[in-house]
Amino acid sequence: MVTYITSIIRSVLLIACLIKRPLMVCIALAPVVILPLFNKFTPLEDGELKTKIEDYAKTQDFQLEGVYKMDGSKRSTKSNAFFTGFGKFRRIVLFDTLIASFLVTGSISWLYYSDRLMEFPLGVFGVALATVILPNLAKQHAAKSMEQFSATLDWAMRLTVLVALPATIGLFILAGPLLTTIFYGGQFNVGDVSMATPSLRAYAFGLTGFIFVKVLAPGFFSRQDTRTPVRIGIIALVANMILNVAIVVPWVRGGWAAPHAGLATATALSAFLNAGLLGRALRSHRVWLPHPGWPRFLLQVGVASGVMAMLLYAFVDPVESWLEVDVWTRCLWLAGSVFGGAFAYCGALLASGLRPSALRLAS
Repeated sequence: MVTYITSIIRSVLLIACLIKRPLMVCIALAPVVILPLFNKFTPLEDGELKTKIEDYAKTQDFQLEGVYKMDGSKRSTKSNAFFTGFGKFRRIVLFDTLIASFLVTGSISWLYYSDRLMEFPLGVFGVALATVILPNLAKQHAAKSMEQFSATLDWAMRLTVLVALPATIGLFILAGPLLTTIFYGGQFNVGDVSMATPSLRAYAFGLTGFIFVKVLAPGFFSRQDTRTPVRIGIIALVANMILNVAIVVPWVRGGWAAPHAGLATATALSAFLNAGLLGRALRSHRVWLPHPGWPRFLLQVGVASGVMAMLLYAFVDPVESWLEVDVWTRCLWLAGSVFGGAFAYCGALLASGLRPSALRLAS
């Protein structure tokens, strides 16, 4: 019987492909007539997921007939979802396996708030630095000044390490206080602070990799090479998807807390992979050759960052104390922590022998 019905449907669709209007009719009738012949559709239960889908549809002026759950598990174990229908028959369908695979409620929000804080230093420094060096690299490539081209990239990478490493440590140690000061209150409660903290720390781990990607990409674009960064980006994207499964699934099965932080960890690792492949490609093309002094520079930055980390750990109160005070006190504490950490870091750099003149770009 099913085979017979399937053959009829295929015939109708084949004819509809030749005539536009019947095709529209088939699309409109598919969710209410055709698909229910093969699967059971039940309205999605009321809850956060359904509310967010419906709210987002409204913001896009997208009229939905409903949000449904399909018994896809009887044919496949894969998680999936799809949109079907036309006009007033439009609906969104989620496989029941997708619903079952969702992490705890709030995971998307916790990742979002963590990402916002990580994007701040990335946007303020990483994007700005990439914007500054791109025209210079293009001029140097046009003038065939490859030594100066390499020097500009090397200078940008040193600045990246100089800023990104202490920023990573600061985000990691001050994750709880930052979330408490900026977001705590209203719907963002104590539980949200504790759950967003691990994901922010995971994102912070990848901050250096994210900025390296921003800085190294102009080394290709300035030479009109857009294929290599795209190819490497695809490799990093695939690696990110594989890491998502490899990290999150054992995390969930092990019953460990905050499995959404595994997604942030996978993103951070893929950023380092992306940056590493970009750097290797530049070196293999002999476009960027590391200048002398990198080991000493890394040691100086590492020691200074360690000094800053120890002071922050020693003097910053636990997040429980931040939750007990008013917002203005939290702002004052946060400003003191940031500026105190920056002062300690700069002082340690100077004490290690690093001078501002060593960071100037040779003309």
